[in-house]
Amino acid sequence: MATLKFDGADDWVRGTGQGGMTGAHTWVALLSRGGTATNYQAMLGAHTSSNGRGAMFAFSNTTNPGRLSFYNNVSNAESVTNQIPTANTDWWLIAYSRAAGSNNGRWHGKNITTGAAAFHENGDIALADPPNAAGGYLKIGNYDLTPGTPGSAEEDFNGSLAIIAWWNANLSDAQFNELYANLRTSDLWNCSAGRPASLNELRSTTVVDLTGLMTWAAPNGATLTGADPPGWNFDGLGSSPTGRRAAQGRSGQGRSNLFAGSDTTPPGSINVTNVTLTRISRVVGKDATQITFTADEAFVEYMIRKVASASDTRLQGTLVEQALTSGTIARVQKATPVTSAVSGNSISITLPSNVAVGDHIIVFIGFSGALGVTVTNVVDQAGNTYAVDVLTDDGNATGAYSALASARCTSALTAGQTITATLSSSVTHRLISAAEYSGLASASWLDGSSNTGKGTSTSPASGTINPTGSNLLVIGATGYNDTAANHTPGASWTEIDDVSNGSKGLAVDERINVPAGAYQHTGTLAASVLWSDSIAAYKGASAGTQFTATITDDELIAAGAAEGNNLLKVFVKDAAGNWSA
Repeated sequence: MATLKFDGADDWVRGTGQGGMTGAHTWVALLSRGGTATNYQAMLGAHTSSNGRGAMFAFSNTTNPGRLSFYNNVSNAESVTNQIPTANTDWWLIAYSRAAGSNNGRWHGKNITTGAAAFHENGDIALADPPNAAGGYLKIGNYDLTPGTPGSAEEDFNGSLAIIAWWNANLSDAQFNELYANLRTSDLWNCSAGRPASLNELRSTTVVDLTGLMTWAAPNGATLTGADPPGWNFDGLGSSPTGRRAAQGRSGQGRSNLFAGSDTTPPGSINVTNVTLTRISRVVGKDATQITFTADEAFVEYMIRKVASASDTRLQGTLVEQALTSGTIARVQKATPVTSAVSGNSISITLPSNVAVGDHIIVFIGFSGALGVTVTNVVDQAGNTYAVDVLTDDGNATGAYSALASARCTSALTAGQTITATLSSSVTHRLISAAEYSGLASASWLDGSSNTGKGTSTSPASGTINPTGSNLLVIGATGYNDTAANHTPGASWTEIDDVSNGSKGLAVDERINVPAGAYQHTGTLAASVLWSDSIAAYKGASAGTQFTATITDDELIAAGAAEGNNLLKVFVKDAAGNWSA
């Protein structure tokens, strides 16, 4: 597949139906720049019903070269930030959010290519509310300086655009972070700020608004030749992902009855003993059914089908969802890293969303300091108990430590509550990040660690560990001396973070759902510097007797359900491969 590419010369996609687009709003683009220009480069332009200029979401011109710019014709001014270098052609998720009334607005950005920490920065000047665009038109990749006269003076985007979206709401920093949590389009759809007013994947020459708001004409000049953003899943509105824990929600708020009231699975070699259903609302207007079921012995896989009759077997009916093997590990969310270059003995971080009870939090820590400094404790505001799983120094008095700590969430940690690591001595440089994982063992989850990796070179490597669990999460963390984030993970490792505070760096990588065996964390640094490399393995949960799945109304309808009572059957498989009847 590919994305729409705009060449900076009269390429656009024109659409109508957008409504006012004034007051509180947030504009979002997933983009890669193809080059610079002396003019503005508009990702999205709004024009009024009287063929007047409205607002422009763009890169600025030579007055503020390369800066992100939001132009508003009421104020006849732009509010800019200078976070993205002019020559940077990486894929970025960019947003500008603002409250109603006169204010500076706030810029947000995440480098999808490198995974570096997101930025959040206020615009440099206050702007009034934009002109009301109801009855006017929008242009993706273009803004008309003489609205209503296509091909006249324009501000043209040069590069590739993969997603354009907007909300009639002012998204917070944490809500922007939700938009890339799993690197998929449905992250935007499921944002806690509510459903976007418009959500468009630019992966075809026929652009379709996934919310149904906009009507887009065929592209003018733009071609389907742009590259794809690395790792991004264009899953539209998404569905209930296999293997993911039940979605958070409030019971009793379903708007329809697209589900059966009970399970009628007859006895088999393994038996489903109970099924309960709860209607929930994941986001405004997007309802779902939580199905909790148990079995009379441990099961390793489940299947749910919409069937015509209670006598239908596992191979009959339409598959709604099939889980992955029990014990599958998933990274649910990740924090935006925090760094400090001011002397102190602690550092704190927050996760962008609530952490579910039963999930695990793994904390990644880096710091400077002489030999002998330790992590004395890690705590959070919910009172969960953390263990420091591994701590490695670089063998030198200058200090480039790396450490990992973990806790099982027994008390719900809400978004914004802090996680704090405290050191035994005050040090100048501290770095911290954290992630939530589902599917880890409820007890004795640490399955080996090593603190022997240290040296001076461009090739950091941890000691080797030999975990025995059948399904594992392995984390490697490299602390290093460098003025920039310059670590590349070794083969088979996936980067979680690589962050620098201008003197010390911390890189964190993972291997997930891997079997027992020998593991060593490796990577490459841009320069030969002092480093430490920590590694730890964590066991996945064993097969269980209870599971909760979440199925959306969209999934049920796709499986042939209609408004009214529909019969769902749950089937489970034991470790020997036997399915319930």
